[in-house]
Amino acid sequence: MKNNIKLNDIEAAIALYKKNKFSWNIRPVDWHISTPTGELYPLKYIYAIAIGKNPPQFTTNQAKNAMLHLNLPYVSLRFVKENEIALHNDVDASLQDRASRLHRLETASKVPTKRLVIREEYDRNSDVIAEVLDRAKGYCESCNEKAPFNRLRDNRPYLEVHHIVRLADGGDDSVQNAEALCPNCHRQKHFG
Repeated sequence: MKNNIKLNDIEAAIALYKKNKFSWNIRPVDWHISTPTGELYPLKYIYAIAIGKNPPQFTTNQAKNAMLHLNLPYVSLRFVKENEIALHNDVDASLQDRASRLHRLETASKVPTKRLVIREEYDRNSDVIAEVLDRAKGYCESCNEKAPFNRLRDNRPYLEVHHIVRLADGGDDSVQNAEALCPNCHRQKHFG
């Protein structure tokens, strides 16, 4: 491992990463480096470019440790999902014991705590959304019921465009991979 890596090595690696100047395939990863402007870059791949090695030759933890002295913020994208899962698990546990829940509610603060969350999102194609909504003609493409209400903003039927194969799973942002759903059917697709 290259222990004397410098900040300019990382900056150069980010520039090469932006230009796709590497010889291996990129896969989704959890840990990212955050730049001063808030951009996120995959930590392991940036480190691999900086030291000139293939990513399988070291672990993410080795890369993190080798760059600790640079004081770069590391961001885990998995943390957001883990918090959502933890909340659902806590709700499930709370539903099992009402007496304990009521006791905790008596002493619980009514002011929620806050936390800063950084997450990766996809820039979706507005033409895909428009075409799918136009194709649906105001009817859910799952239950075939009329949209439950009209949008206040423009009086159009309210439907949500859902990707059949999630973008996070490699699905295309295309008309063929999208469907217009009522809110109930959309929630059912995600949580049912």
